[in-house]
Amino acid sequence: MAFVVFLGFASSFFEGFGVVLLVPLIAFLVGGQGAPTGALANFLSNIPLGFLGGWSFKAVFVLVVVLFLAKGALLFWAGVFRANTLTSYSRMMRERLYRQMLGSSFSYLRAQKIGNFNHILISDLKASVKLLHFSTDVIRSVANLFSYAALAFLLSPAIAGLTLAGGALFLLAWNPVFARLRNYMRKLMRVRADMTHAIDETLIGIKTIKALGVEKESLLRVRGYFNETEEVERRKDLARLTAKLSVEPVSLFFIISVFAISYYYLSFDVTTFIPIVYLIQQMFTRIGKIQSSLNVVDDSIAHAEKVAAIIAETEANKEPRGGAIPFLFERELALSHIEFSYRGEPIFSDLSFFVKRGEFVGIIGPTGSGKTTMVDLLLRLMEPADGHVLLDGRDVSQFSISDWRKKIMYVPQESFLLNATIADNVRFLQDIPDASVRQAISRAQLGDLVARWPKGIDTQVGERGAELSGGERQRIAIARALARNPDVLILDEATSALDFETEASVKNVIDSLKGMVTIIVIAHRISTVLGADRIIALENGRIVEEGSPKELQVNPDSYLSRMLSFIS
Repeated sequence: MAFVVFLGFASSFFEGFGVVLLVPLIAFLVGGQGAPTGALANFLSNIPLGFLGGWSFKAVFVLVVVLFLAKGALLFWAGVFRANTLTSYSRMMRERLYRQMLGSSFSYLRAQKIGNFNHILISDLKASVKLLHFSTDVIRSVANLFSYAALAFLLSPAIAGLTLAGGALFLLAWNPVFARLRNYMRKLMRVRADMTHAIDETLIGIKTIKALGVEKESLLRVRGYFNETEEVERRKDLARLTAKLSVEPVSLFFIISVFAISYYYLSFDVTTFIPIVYLIQQMFTRIGKIQSSLNVVDDSIAHAEKVAAIIAETEANKEPRGGAIPFLFERELALSHIEFSYRGEPIFSDLSFFVKRGEFVGIIGPTGSGKTTMVDLLLRLMEPADGHVLLDGRDVSQFSISDWRKKIMYVPQESFLLNATIADNVRFLQDIPDASVRQAISRAQLGDLVARWPKGIDTQVGERGAELSGGERQRIAIARALARNPDVLILDEATSALDFETEASVKNVIDSLKGMVTIIVIAHRISTVLGADRIIALENGRIVEEGSPKELQVNPDSYLSRMLSFIS
């Protein structure tokens, strides 16, 4: 951006030099002969105009036109260069922040408010780029101001000095207004972030809001943010408008004062008066530009601080990438002596668990017993405080995390679907051939259903899969996992929200995969895991029983038996 400042300074010098040349030009027009006298005469006499035929009205006129054209060309060049630089910088920063967000740990990301990153990536980053934009404006305007002042000193040192002193006092007088604008901007940022979060929550929970009939209450909740935003914006805009509109009367007062001082106290000369009035007007225009640019800089600082803070946060919460060993599952996947706490509450203490290759293991237990946390550890979404996650006896940290997650597939209770086609949701941002997509859909017991739809795998699923039933969404998620040929398939409460017919379809999928894929199923519905090779029951973060379904059913006091008797 230093190049932009240099071009701006050069353009203002050309403009100012052209204005100074108006002095001899006006002298020619009013009947004067040659260049003016004094310091300005010495300066102008050093300008070689031999190539234009020497000092004449025509020569000076041509030079003035050339200088102003050069000024315009430099400003255009500077504008294009700055626009390209700022748009490239904006894209680079967005990509960097988005990449760092994706590379942050799951525990950090799940603690973020809905819409927080969205607001930062779009609004805050855009506003923070203005800091660079208008900071260069301030520097360039200051350079312009001093170039105009230097040329004004050639015409009248006294008037130029008074103008600079007056401009400095003007900026100092408005410093409290700038401070107030900064405070308004920081408050506005907080309110807008809360408002965005509330609106996002409304859209995500719109079905619940309508079902409960609380639209009015939802509006009242968000209206508070609307009203607060309006009040802060009104005060901010009023302060900015006051500062902006004060420039013109102050500059007019100075021009009138210059005329009075020149007329009554200095030797009044029309040939120098017109150029110096123009220079003073330009100096106050630059002072106004500095003031308005500083306003925007003040606004942008708060946004830039927020962007810098989130970059630092995501960097500090970077997910460990693990080692370079590729995933190779030959014997068993295990948790060994795991210690884990969440928000200061212990979840696991000395927990050990294993699953053999090709085995189907069901995990049951009451809500809050640690079932999903166990899965998070296996997926490497969470890191244990102590103990080890082991694959064939090797610590998980030795394996590449990206390779690990390509081989262990996860189907959650609430399946996330893109607003796209069935095929796109099975591929889910990866390049998977149509044949593999169709095969995965067939294995997920969806083949006959999809074949009946007019567009087949190109059927749109709607926002978050709204056009599909819960069972259809769940089986698309299973197809997505199967399309990647996993070594391990984890289903987390995958049938808890399904009807019995759809649950039976999912159970058929699981049964068809037995022996080919290692399967871990977390279940509230005991019927889902009765076909497992082994069932593990968790209570309060401890394994309270373990065995085959038949072995556990023999014991009437087992958790499995109690749940089955409760169902019957």
